[in-house]
Amino acid sequence: MSFILVKGIVFNPLSDEKYEFFPNGYILFNRSKKQIVAYGDFDRDREKNSLKGIPKVYDFSGHLIIPPFFDMHFHWVQDKVRTKSKSNLLDWLHRHTFPQEDKFSCTNYSLKEAERFFKKLSAQGTLGGAIFCSIHEHTLKHALKFAQGNFIAGNVLMTQNSPDYLLQDKREAKKLVSKLSNRFKNNYAFTPRFAISCDMETMKLGHDLSRA
Repeated sequence: MSFILVKGIVFNPLSDEKYEFFPNGYILFNRSKKQIVAYGDFDRDREKNSLKGIPKVYDFSGHLIIPPFFDMHFHWVQDKVRTKSKSNLLDWLHRHTFPQEDKFSCTNYSLKEAERFFKKLSAQGTLGGAIFCSIHEHTLKHALKFAQGNFIAGNVLMTQNSPDYLLQDKREAKKLVSKLSNRFKNNYAFTPRFAISCDMETMKLGHDLSRA
């Protein structure tokens, strides 16, 4: 079954000022290629016979169908502390965020949390964006394993001005950057946590890799 058709109220933003709206709309997917091949007014296109022979139809009439959301900056490993109260950013980081990220040194904890988090994320309609992971290599692998859609990801780099329990040796950090960029290619992002948390040698490596 290569094609499926979804019926519903289709809203398609074209720009900040223009959009397409089909109250009795449809979207036709090619499952094998994972592509949208057609969309529009269902009755109009059915009359043209362009929708003839579609084996599977999902009818969501009365429900709004919109493009997925993209979140271009989120730290998935902070999910359990994101609503914690704070007087300022540094207070929140040291009391909640850094201790939480330290828990991800455990591979099993990271794996379970990744499965839970990305299931929740896709259920909210977010199917693309840029993911910040913890310093630990497996948190990036787990993120890209469970993320549904189009994402890039990077490990935060913390080689200086950081808590001892999250501080990376800069030689190991540079090895990790080279290893992950070679493995994940365009799905990898070079992500220093802050400018002051990453030494200049590692920053330069990121610059060189981006130009390679």
